[in-house]
Amino acid sequence: MGDGQRQHGRSARGQGAAPTFVLDVAAWPLGRVVAEIGEDGVHALSLFEADAAPPELGSSGALLQTARGHVERLRDELDAYFAGRCDAFTVPLAAPGTPFQAEVWAALGRIPAGVTRSYGDLARSLGRPTAFRAVARANATNPIALLVPCHRVIGSDGSLTGYAGGLAIKRWLLGHEARFWGHRSGGDRTPSPSDSLFAGVA
Repeated sequence: MGDGQRQHGRSARGQGAAPTFVLDVAAWPLGRVVAEIGEDGVHALSLFEADAAPPELGSSGALLQTARGHVERLRDELDAYFAGRCDAFTVPLAAPGTPFQAEVWAALGRIPAGVTRSYGDLARSLGRPTAFRAVARANATNPIALLVPCHRVIGSDGSLTGYAGGLAIKRWLLGHEARFWGHRSGGDRTPSPSDSLFAGVA
């Protein structure tokens, strides 16, 4: 998540935009999950290890009812994911980005838990087989970790490559998913309602 220092109630998208709130939404086995949430859905999400300096957080007391519902759904779905009960996230997503970024992020959402893809695989799935570098850049700018599963993209040689949250977190997530959902054959996941809800796309 790019701007972890955003004060609560301050707009993430400029003057006149609805306010968003940076909140500690859940615990996970290595630390905490922090998300930026507004009335239109989740704008950003990051996983932090226990010894990492947390971002400045807002207060959930100022949340409007719609945003409060998103927070509650996100917490329930994160709890289910980390318990290995469910890998599907249906909370609305509202990451600001370009149409191409949104196309790549939606494709990431179709990679099932327990399965990995290379950047080349992802580019081919979009009908852009030579655009793997552009796909890699869009993957790297994904602001919504886990819900938009950029951690499932690895190098063509099987290496983990980079990850904004750090390779230790990426390794843990892939191991967790292999444990609970690694029996899957590798076909793309059925699209979720949230796949088309990048409301902040320009």
